Amino acid sequence: MFFTSNAQGDPTVTLFDGGSNPSFTLNGVGPGYHLYELVFDPSTSTASLFVEGIERISGWPGRNVSSGQGPYVFWGSGQDNDTGEGRYNLVTFSVNTAPNPAPVPEPSTLLLLGSGLALVVGFGRRWRR
Repeated sequence: MFFTSNAQGDPTVTLFDGGSNPSFTLNGVGPGYHLYELVFDPSTSTASLFVEGIERISGWPGRNVSSGQGPYVFWGSGQDNDTGEGRYNLVTFSVNTAPNPAPVPEPSTLLLLGSGLALVVGFGRRWRR
């Protein structure tokens, strides 16, 4: 993701892919902090860009790096005349996988749970007598 801004200060993000290089500008908002998320879909091997929770670019294939050393993550800012400076409130990078399914209890856990329930029922009957 490459960040820059237009003459009005509206933030623009560009995704480089070696071809069309899609970009999106938040028109009319001026400078400020915004949430950008790049979400990879393993079923299509493409990514989508979400800005403030709204999908703005979909089907982005990424950029093929042929050096054989990949994978790569590039981060850039076109602000401040390419001096490498930027204004970021919070930057995080994480790889999120599919949610984990609920854990399946082990047989010993079920045995322990069953024993505890039997004990509670036994004390309940004894208490009533």
